[in-house]
Amino acid sequence: MHPTAATAISSVYPNSVAILAGDFNKLDFTSTAKSLQLKPIIDFPTRGANTRDQIFTNIAEYCSSPVIAPLFGLSDHLILTVSPGIREKLSKPKPKVSSSRDKRPSKLASVGLFLLQVPWSDLFLPDQSCEDKLSILTEIVN
Repeated sequence: MHPTAATAISSVYPNSVAILAGDFNKLDFTSTAKSLQLKPIIDFPTRGANTRDQIFTNIAEYCSSPVIAPLFGLSDHLILTVSPGIREKLSKPKPKVSSSRDKRPSKLASVGLFLLQVPWSDLFLPDQSCEDKLSILTEIVN
C-alpha cells in the first residue's frame, strides 16, 4: 500500500482498527506501517530463523499474545493466531442528577412565608463574628 493511500484511508476513517497480516517475505512494509501507526505483533521467527509472517495493527495493546499452531499441509510457515485481549470492565458512569426549581405560585408563596419567619435580626447582631453569621446563614439556607 502506498503511504499516500494509507493517509487517505486514515483521514476518511480516523478511529478505525487496522489489522494487516500475511507473509511479508518480499515486501518492505515499514514506511506504510509507520504512516498508519501500525505496530508489529510477532517478535519471533515464523519460518526457519526468519520472521517472514507478521501481523501489523494499530491496537496492539488490546491484542493477546500470538498463539502458534502446528504447521498445516505442505506449508513451512507457522500458523499464528491473535485474539482480542481481555478488557477490564468499565465502571458505569454515575448518573447525572439535574434538578429544576418548582416555580408554581403555591411553591413561591411557601418560600416567601419561610423567608418571613427567618430571624434575620440574628445576622445583624454586632457582637457576632463573621464566622458565626455565616454559620447562621448556612443553617437557614440548609
